[in-house]
Amino acid sequence: MRSYFATGCCGMNPRTGSQMAGIYMIIVCFMQMVFNRGNFRDARQRLHHISEHKEEKWMTSLIPSLYYFIYFLLTIAIFMCCFLLLSIYRQSYRGLLMYIGWIFIYETINTVLLTVTEAHMQMHDLHVRSIEWFGYSVRLALHCFWLTYIVSYALELVKIRRLNHLSRTRQKIFVGQKPRTLPSIGHPLESR
Repeated sequence: MRSYFATGCCGMNPRTGSQMAGIYMIIVCFMQMVFNRGNFRDARQRLHHISEHKEEKWMTSLIPSLYYFIYFLLTIAIFMCCFLLLSIYRQSYRGLLMYIGWIFIYETINTVLLTVTEAHMQMHDLHVRSIEWFGYSVRLALHCFWLTYIVSYALELVKIRRLNHLSRTRQKIFVGQKPRTLPSIGHPLESR
């Protein structure tokens, strides 16, 4: 992957692309909070008309709790994006790897939550709005795009760390050894 993004792509080197990925994700999180507020309000209104059956009361209370859990995930995602930007500033490849892991966990949980919400709403002959599915699919595709920059930058940092470690190890080897002295050879004319 590193050889493809060595000079960058779309006019950005891996570091700039990683910074843009963090900024992009912060903006997306705030947008998703705004859209989820409307989707949550719409789902509550639709479920309110159906919630006259008392035995299904727990089912209608499950859907709002799923939306609240999405808000909780978005809050964690905003903190992780700030952590990504801090890791880029500090040039910490471990922070970048943690962010990559978080994105996979975040998107997996979002997929499960969206399908569970869809399944529970179908029990009431309702569906998750198509704009939610569209937003999810676009966000997932753009995560794949931005993750290429983050992975490339993490690989670049690992390579730099490895070279620094190798050079420090060589310095320790050379510093730890006694300097070799050449045996003194007298001048050939002096020995006569």
